Amino acid sequence: MNIIAIDCGASFIKGGLFENGKCVSNDVRKTPAVNIKNWQQPTQISQIVSIVKEMVLKLADERNDVVLCMSNEMHGFLLADESGNPYTDYISWQMEFGSLPMIDIFLTPLEMLSKDEYSECVCHTGMPLRKGLPSANLLYICHESPKLNARSKLNFYTLGDYILRVLSGREPICHVTNAAATGLFNIKNGKWDEKLIDVVSGSKVNFPTVGEDFLEFELQGLHITALPALGDQQAALLGAGLRNMNDISFNIGTGGQVSRIMDEIILSDNYQVRPYFDGKYIKTIAHLPSGRALNVFVGFVQEIAYKFNPSTPESEIWSWILGEANRAKHSSVQCDLSFFSNPISSRMTGTISNIGEKSFHVGDLFISVFRQMADNFLWAADKISSEKDGVDKIIFSGGVAGKIDIIRTRILEHYPCGIEYNIAKNETLHGLMCYADGKIG
Repeated sequence: MNIIAIDCGASFIKGGLFENGKCVSNDVRKTPAVNIKNWQQPTQISQIVSIVKEMVLKLADERNDVVLCMSNEMHGFLLADESGNPYTDYISWQMEFGSLPMIDIFLTPLEMLSKDEYSECVCHTGMPLRKGLPSANLLYICHESPKLNARSKLNFYTLGDYILRVLSGREPICHVTNAAATGLFNIKNGKWDEKLIDVVSGSKVNFPTVGEDFLEFELQGLHITALPALGDQQAALLGAGLRNMNDISFNIGTGGQVSRIMDEIILSDNYQVRPYFDGKYIKTIAHLPSGRALNVFVGFVQEIAYKFNPSTPESEIWSWILGEANRAKHSSVQCDLSFFSNPISSRMTGTISNIGEKSFHVGDLFISVFRQMADNFLWAADKISSEKDGVDKIIFSGGVAGKIDIIRTRILEHYPCGIEYNIAKNETLHGLMCYADGKIG
């Protein structure tokens, strides 16, 4: 069986062709920039659809029949009419309309959804309110777009679902991992929450059927069997090998999450609950400062390096940073990585503090950054479960975890000596392959 796996991430769109469980070819493209300033012009989504279409045909090569399984970054969506024409561009979690006042009612979407009358509904989504959550962003868009009232109903799509809609010309099924990421889906009864949908969009928007049925269609002579798009977190965890309740996952990439498996839904203020596979769930703490925050510090060093030598390779800069951090080992410098909304603190700006006269070198700075990043992940791990002895296996995934052993070492030191661990590679594409193989193989 030929399986094409495509992951539409915040930074890159990655694809791979798998034959008999092995990746035989791959493709990577940079994700087009989020259209934050003009979200009513569908520029980014058009580019993404074109990239994915090209990637599918390229990976298929001269094959006649493939299985397609996609994943997308979570907490994003777009609206389109019944013919599939986009009304909005892709609305990323990065847009954060939830904190913007809505005309006439003098409330932000977050303030509206935080009312007591919606508290139980929000709780049953497993997703605490955030200003970039689809529920908040959609409420803002529906309230600020009077033209919606004069139109026939629009359809709600997560990113992967919309790509399948365009490629196939048919309405796709929404997988529960994507539905639950919207903040509008009740994970306890497995249905869209009508009360939340009513306050967020009224009768203006149709929501998709949730399930696991696949589509079959032709694309330029290529027969495609397409599975519903998965949430990228669950796809990555599946590919990384998260299988048992005593496993713990540290996903440290562009974004960061700590996760463990649950057999049943146990809601808590300490973590989010999200659907997983085979009837299981994960408890997770997401949005931990990770690669996106790290890039702020790395970008500063790059700016200086490029000023004196514009041709300096990025790999050389990274090699220097990691070497200096390893030599520093200990430093009095302290860093706060709260450049973005995160569960660690209410801050939205980072800091560098406790600098000594002779303790502010590149190594001092980055050993502090790595140390703080690891400690943030350990804080999340202990919040999910404080029983360190209940962990049999640690799973590291994500580019940052794979590249920076200082972070991995500090995390491992938190647990009993000799605990089993592994470092996953290409986990999202591998997870998509595993899911497709299990459903159609």
